[in-house]
Amino acid sequence: MVFACLKDGKFHYSGMHQYILLYRGKKNIVEMIETKGIWLGLTDDITGLNENFEFEMESGDIFFLYTDGITEALDETGKMLGIDRLKDLFHAFSGHPLNDILTGILAEINNYETNDDITMLFVKKL
Repeated sequence: MVFACLKDGKFHYSGMHQYILLYRGKKNIVEMIETKGIWLGLTDDITGLNENFEFEMESGDIFFLYTDGITEALDETGKMLGIDRLKDLFHAFSGHPLNDILTGILAEINNYETNDDITMLFVKKL
């Protein structure tokens, strides 16, 4: 994924990855933004393959990027955590400071087996 942060909370992005989870503070909802574009490094020449997509953030909004090691974590029955559960966790902690969102999600993941990397990034517009 490639991001460009523009003025007034506008972001341009391109590249396939997991959904971008975007907490809308004023509405108290989490949107799932599908990522599109080409995977970086897939081909030497990306001419005609790259396209910019965008979203805009307002004060109090938070976007969340993560690796699939989180959504593919398995519980004791072999069921994956999945995107819907991650979205619910993010929403549940979104009214808290960013560090509390991180520790809350990590605490839940501790109940799962992970065989992949776990990386999270939160960006909040003040």
